[in-house]
Amino acid sequence: MARSTGIRLLLGVSLGMSLIAGSLALHGCGSGGGGGTSNLPAVTTINAKNDAAAPMGFSFDSPVTVSKGTAVQWSNISTAPHGIIWDAQSPASSPAPGANIPNFGPGTTSASWTAPNVTVATAYNYHCSVHGPTMAGVINVTP
Repeated sequence: MARSTGIRLLLGVSLGMSLIAGSLALHGCGSGGGGGTSNLPAVTTINAKNDAAAPMGFSFDSPVTVSKGTAVQWSNISTAPHGIIWDAQSPASSPAPGANIPNFGPGTTSASWTAPNVTVATAYNYHCSVHGPTMAGVINVTP
């Protein structure tokens, strides 16, 4: 009987610690003043999805607006592979978007792209490397 009580006590302590750890993960830790900063960059996810109304049967969430320096990833929730080919940015005087994003299969997430350090609002146009210009998107980057 003592062994059963000890196991229940151990399980109870373990569960209690798990709840505390989960609470700290959700709420953060610190003084609670709300003025803390994080060293992690902001991340925005854009879905590549099945879309019967789209010409190729797929589409991106678009347009999407992010701040400069934001990490962007595409989540492939569709049934086909996709990749990102950058088109012209507007205004053209803003920094170029950088390298294209390689193909990423169904159920995966793309390589990360970091929004350039713009001084004026800039629209970065792109299209799918697999499905062409009929599967296109825009990321608006703000200073």
